[in-house]
Amino acid sequence: MLDGGDFEALVDVREDIEVEFKRQPYQLDQESERFELAKDISALANADGGAIVLGVQTERREDAPIDVAVRIRPFAPDLVDTERYVATAIERIYPRIQGLRVEFKPRGDNAERGLVVIDVPPQAEADKLFLVQKPVAEGTTAPGWMVGVSVRSVGRVDERRVSEIHGLINRGYTVSDRLDDLVGEVGAIREGLDAGPVVAQETPADRLEALIGEHLPAVEQQLGELTPYLYLAAAPKAPARVQSLTRQQGVRQTLENPVFTRHDGWNLVTLDRASIVGGRRLSLANGTRKFVDLYEDGTFVVVGTVPDFLAWHRRQLPNKINALALFEFTYNFLLVYDQILGDLEPLPEEVRVAIGLRHAHAYDEPLYWRMAASTGSTTKPTLRHVRRPMTRSTTPRMSPSLRTNRMSTSALPRTRCWCVSTTGLASRTRRCRTRTRRGQRSTASRSPTPSRAAARQADNR
Repeated sequence: MLDGGDFEALVDVREDIEVEFKRQPYQLDQESERFELAKDISALANADGGAIVLGVQTERREDAPIDVAVRIRPFAPDLVDTERYVATAIERIYPRIQGLRVEFKPRGDNAERGLVVIDVPPQAEADKLFLVQKPVAEGTTAPGWMVGVSVRSVGRVDERRVSEIHGLINRGYTVSDRLDDLVGEVGAIREGLDAGPVVAQETPADRLEALIGEHLPAVEQQLGELTPYLYLAAAPKAPARVQSLTRQQGVRQTLENPVFTRHDGWNLVTLDRASIVGGRRLSLANGTRKFVDLYEDGTFVVVGTVPDFLAWHRRQLPNKINALALFEFTYNFLLVYDQILGDLEPLPEEVRVAIGLRHAHAYDEPLYWRMAASTGSTTKPTLRHVRRPMTRSTTPRMSPSLRTNRMSTSALPRTRCWCVSTTGLASRTRRCRTRTRRGQRSTASRSPTPSRAAARQADNR
């Protein structure tokens, strides 16, 4: 069609992913036009190649969502310096596009006027993506450069956002690290085969306590010394891997937009964008209130601070833990991990869950669960902290003036671990919460002591 000079056949042709029409040539004396030329050429190269035809006017019709050629506007060949077009593409696009051609096509009935075709052949996948660079300021000895990525789609050119470019670059770093890890793993397997029978592989659950010991000091550096916090951790009891750790979709969206029971409750929402740390974990944070980390092997660690997040009245009572906050935060942790399990390959049959409290004696006062006043007293409520563990067979000796069932966290072990089945993890959590509430009501109904009832009413208020 173009080689024969029959340009009128282009009328009513729609633009698509391989064809783009321009009404007139690029004005390369203007910086914006040079950048536009490089952007349009790189967009075709980042797709499957194609052609840009100069001298065809288009318009958007109501029956078509893309531009359609409506008029041919041929021009003299001296309006386009084809060599300068190629030189601009070489200067502004990296890496260099192979096979790029800029040709003048004369009209069949008038050889002195015609159209210009910029032919972009399909490029090797190993060379993509092609980047466009633009100087921030001209006329200086050391100008800065702005870099972008454009990809041709149906009827338009799409520019990649900064977050998308960062994700592509970060994915390249991660793949490189992953390849190094695979090489090491293959070497270890070969050594194991040469050495004899293969021993049982260590699971993430086996490494959970050691990982917690390595992970928490880094968190404490951001919190400062002696800031009390609660941590929750879960790990599969079989070797597993998070499939979408380095992708934009999958667990990244699960962590950035976590499921929760209440919008304004104690949940895992951080309003942060997940970032890859060391090529092996995704990390998010909400200031110094919440820290969320997911490791490549499926280990999930969440930290919630007491003074700014889990405390009863935060700054007013920074040492008083809100029981509802504790329960809801733990429940939301299990809800989110239930979704993460869907991305693990293979899906483990059991997971190990750990919970712990650090720096329970911060600010020269131990943390406590409940505060009660003496019956008939008008003084400030006093606190009593039990110094020995609470068990089913033992009951702490309480002062007659302080009849309550509170206990100090100093009596709690540093870490509690247990194993649960991954089948119906969320529904298990709901049933456990229901049984807990029923047990609390049953215990309260058997307490005839007036002072204890009064303390409970004060606590409820």
